[in-house]
Amino acid sequence: MSTEGLVSFQEQRGLCVPMPNPQLQRELTHLRILLECEGACLLIRLGGLEWEARLTAAHHKLSHIQSRVWASEDRSPLFPLWTQAELEFHETFISSCDSDVLKASNGIIYCRFHHQLINTDKEYISLAEKIQDYKGILDARLERNKELIKQRVFDHLSRNLCKPMPPVVFS
Repeated sequence: MSTEGLVSFQEQRGLCVPMPNPQLQRELTHLRILLECEGACLLIRLGGLEWEARLTAAHHKLSHIQSRVWASEDRSPLFPLWTQAELEFHETFISSCDSDVLKASNGIIYCRFHHQLINTDKEYISLAEKIQDYKGILDARLERNKELIKQRVFDHLSRNLCKPMPPVVFS
């Protein structure tokens, strides 16, 4: 895990979780855009009906969890469900791109990216935006529109390029 940047080792302190870093977040966002756009282009040619069904199901799962989040007074127990469903959507999105290196690289970058954001949206403020983004990505894919899919992936991820990281609060 330390080689993936999720934890670091410090002498006489053990494993530590690195603090959020705006520059690292921008770099990881940029890499995600590159990897997912490339994966999307490959999928226009390679993703078939079975893959489209899995992506549609992954989107449905996200939408369902979102409705539960908004209906719940205590959203914190639903965060792990949302996180897992979001990961499944992104994994499914590039799963048929026929590049094991691209998929593995995207998985590592996704984990590091998510780690940077894990404490920044405790109130699920961006959840509504994200589900609309995922719907747009899904629709563009079903239309097999390469330029639109790349634009929607960029739009979805690029909001993290300029977003300032919140201050760290020590309790």
